[in-house]
Amino acid sequence: MAEFIPVLTLADFRQLDDGEILAGYFDGFHGSSPPGSDRSRSFWHGWRNGRIDAGYDEPDFAHRMLERAFGQTGTTTAVPAIQRLSVN
Repeated sequence: MAEFIPVLTLADFRQLDDGEILAGYFDGFHGSSPPGSDRSRSFWHGWRNGRIDAGYDEPDFAHRMLERAFGQTGTTTAVPAIQRLSVN
């Protein structure tokens, strides 16, 4: 598995690619194996969140920090990417 730096802030999250996050999320949600170095950090972030939402993994420190940051804006981590994809 490739090692990426976890996303902790909104500013960092907004630098990620929405499509890659979504693709990774679906893979993680459906239990796929960890992404390799051929995948992006955006994909990896989505994969981690998909696994957490599906109950495969427990939320870690990075997940809780980002969740808290989004909570302060009144949304969740998944909503911005999905909203931007569905508006277009």
